[in-house]
Amino acid sequence: MDTEAALTAFRDQTRQRMAMGIRELGVWNTYVGGDCECGTCAAVPADARDDDVAAERPPFAYTTGLHGVGHPELLVFGLSPASACGVLNAVSGWVHAGRDLVPGELVELDGRSLLIEAVPNPGEIFFAANGFYERPPEFSVLGLQVTWSDEAGRFAWEDGSLLDPADQPRPGEFRA
Repeated sequence: MDTEAALTAFRDQTRQRMAMGIRELGVWNTYVGGDCECGTCAAVPADARDDDVAAERPPFAYTTGLHGVGHPELLVFGLSPASACGVLNAVSGWVHAGRDLVPGELVELDGRSLLIEAVPNPGEIFFAANGFYERPPEFSVLGLQVTWSDEAGRFAWEDGSLLDPADQPRPGEFRA
């Protein structure tokens, strides 16, 4: 099998897995960076990784599937894979139950405040979602950043916050 045929088969299989996940769970979560130990990340050869760049960027995760129900996709930064997917699954569950999240909205999940913010540059972040919906970056799916607070309800940019602002870039300050 030549390389192009193998890549096409891989993309088709990935798209099929994503579609099955979206049908079953409502969304497909994509996790990028951090200490991910999944089979895909582990398979990347050490000489093909740019660990210096990865170390400078916080891990992030985003959904694919909400665009299909007329809602922006969701993005969260600075959490472990399990925590990021937990937040995304819970918040996307609200959307599937009929809630429309809007920028500036403050919601609560498991005792933490979450601020919903518009992502001004979704074409530079939501690559898997745009690929799934066959949208070029300039006509990207829309995105909302779910910014989380510390246990006292303070966000990283607020006085007294226990959070590192580098873990949650402000909307528009990050691109993948």
